[in-house]
Amino acid sequence: MRKTSIIILTYNNLSLTKGCIESIFKYTEKDSYEIIVVDNASTDDTVAYLKEQKDIKTIFNSENVGFPKGCNMGIQLASKDNDILLLNNDTIVTTNWLKNLKICLESDEK
Repeated sequence: MRKTSIIILTYNNLSLTKGCIESIFKYTEKDSYEIIVVDNASTDDTVAYLKEQKDIKTIFNSENVGFPKGCNMGIQLASKDNDILLLNNDTIVTTNWLKNLKICLESDEK
């Protein structure tokens, strides 16, 4: 299976972002994904937290560019040929979540 670029937009709400990212690390098969976080000028500790993360690609916007433009920025940073998944930062994933989504996605070539 191809890797997946998981794109998450953030604007403040650090506790939600931490929960989301920690659940991805816990419940997603290693080497099957990359995380890309686009921060839309957070004013809480979100930026500092993201800068500490080693396995996350980040974009730090100096202004809030909105959801669609932020998503497109993340997509542009994604590794070539990866599947793209937009994930809200208030999402907590569970066991086999990505594997099951990919099985469904690839179950029909159409």
